Amino acid sequence: IPSAMTLHDYKLVCGTYRLERGGKVCEECAGGRYYRCLLRRCQDGSLAKSALTAAEMYLHHRLLRLWPMIDLFVSPSRFLKDKLAEMGFPGRIEVLPNFVVSEAFASDSVPQPDLFLYLGRLSPEKGLFTLLQAFQHLGARLRILGDGPIRGELERAAARLAPGRVSFLGHRPREEIARELAAAAAVVVPSEWYENNPISVLEAYAAGRPVIGARIGGIRELVREGESGLSFGSGSAEELGGKSCF
Repeated sequence: IPSAMTLHDYKLVCGTYRLERGGKVCEECAGGRYYRCLLRRCQDGSLAKSALTAAEMYLHHRLLRLWPMIDLFVSPSRFLKDKLAEMGFPGRIEVLPNFVVSEAFASDSVPQPDLFLYLGRLSPEKGLFTLLQAFQHLGARLRILGDGPIRGELERAAARLAPGRVSFLGHRPREEIARELAAAAAVVVPSEWYENNPISVLEAYAAGRPVIGARIGGIRELVREGESGLSFGSGSAEELGGKSCF
């Protein structure tokens, strides 16, 4: 039976799925060197967890040989396709971008020029501490929609760096996300890992809002400088804070 699998991360070449370690991009497992995950304790800094992660990779690739059973892998970004090939994955991969229903986010509301929005998971690789540092010396407001393991740390950092100007709204249904997009001047995507094809960027465009995106991973395929948004060096709070739309 022909089979296809859509790729959302780097599971095929990285035991932690993220190509990221300690807040930095990591490609040490390229070429099937999955033991590096154990040596570097990539899984939550734990030797035991990292051993299991490395063992899973060898099991899937070398013993069970699962991936040759898949006839076609679908990648939402060209970056992910090219990166997997670069790291030695031999499977057939075709690019089919993500999409959203634009009518669900369309709005003719006038945005608030000092209001910016982040949509997504609250985890270290998303660059949220860099985002807060960028807002430290700005008069703008920031609303953060989403939840995750570092929410408490982010709330404390926001209270210190930008008191009274950052709101944490948690998870919200699509209707409320559409209202927040309608009010915002732009959506910020400050990721510090190889993003694939972020849905938040597509939602912003559907609402007619520009995106300020880090120049990393698949984000670079979506943000056209000066046309659909602005870009900045991933991890650079200074460059992010200096964008003219702020």
